Amino acid sequence: MLKVIENRKLRKLRENPRQFIRDSRVRRVLLNHTSKYDYRKKIRQRFSLIVILPLFIASLYYVFWATDRYASHSQLIIKSVSSSDNLNFGGLGILRGPATLSADAMLVREFIQSATMLERLDQKINLLAHYKSKKADFWSRLSEEAAREEAMEFYRNHIDVSFHDESGILSLEAQAFEPQYAQKILQIIGQESESFLNEINKSLAREQMGFIQTELSRAQQKLKDAKAELLAFQRINGLAQPSEQGKAVISVVNELIAEKTKLETELKTLLGYMNPNAPQVLGLRNRIDAINAQLKGENSDLIDGEDSLSQITARYHELLLEHKFAEDSYKTALVSLEKTRIDSAEKKKFLVTVSKPAKPELALYPKKIKNLLTIFFGLLIVYGISVLTVEIIRENRA
Repeated sequence: MLKVIENRKLRKLRENPRQFIRDSRVRRVLLNHTSKYDYRKKIRQRFSLIVILPLFIASLYYVFWATDRYASHSQLIIKSVSSSDNLNFGGLGILRGPATLSADAMLVREFIQSATMLERLDQKINLLAHYKSKKADFWSRLSEEAAREEAMEFYRNHIDVSFHDESGILSLEAQAFEPQYAQKILQIIGQESESFLNEINKSLAREQMGFIQTELSRAQQKLKDAKAELLAFQRINGLAQPSEQGKAVISVVNELIAEKTKLETELKTLLGYMNPNAPQVLGLRNRIDAINAQLKGENSDLIDGEDSLSQITARYHELLLEHKFAEDSYKTALVSLEKTRIDSAEKKKFLVTVSKPAKPELALYPKKIKNLLTIFFGLLIVYGISVLTVEIIRENRA
């Protein structure tokens, strides 16, 4: 069997040497080894191109070219000065409800990160010119042709404001290419934030004062109307004090009733032993009839009809009560106005500096090692995805 195989190979070698070499086992092993070597070479080339080269370029940038950025830090807190309780007048208490200090701190934080703060910083210390400085490298500085939105994003990336709920402290960080400039940024931010908070206090005080003055004018007009209506009622009815007049009428009625009772008692006594037509009996009857007529008239004036003394007295007391209420409301408004005027002169909320901005000595940015590690792992992910993609394509083609 082996002899037959050897004869066949020798015959193939004599007839077609090239085909014999192509089909030989040594060649297949050599081609397989060469293919693996080429594949590993391509892997190394791809790794160098995707990972090593970009990482090397980034390392050169951070070591020799990247501009250092200095960071200054500061801490602020808002404190409220409590005053005596405010007097409520109608709906005035609605304006008196103070916002929480947490909400005030959040408002100040938004102001620091606003376009208004950027404009004020640029007006006072030319902030945008500093960020566009040619002294900084191309990737670190702000572009000369940067739009307003781009400048705003750059500013927010270099100004960090965080709020701590438990302590109520605002922590600020400002980055700049020069140490003293970073310190100056935070100093201006502190000043502008305090002015912003004071303006809010003044605005609320003006709104409050205007509302109370409106209520005072309305209370004053109500008092005038109530007083005029009371005087007109007294003039029309010709009574200064209807209640006193009513008391006098009631006193007269009581006296007439007592007199009538006395006469009726005498009449019964006389009828016990005298003729009903006797002059004395008739005289007593006449007197009793006269008292009854007088009582009927007095009672009619006192309780009958809309113009009766009782109705006049009731209306009088109603007008008197309205006048009293209007007078009390006017007094309360005056007290509220005076108190609001005093409170508006006081500074209710203060922006206290917990730690002043210090001039940094070391450049904290860019964080070179952290950034390089981030770039390295990011490139590894990209490399892994690319290798996986190539293998999938090769398998599909095969």
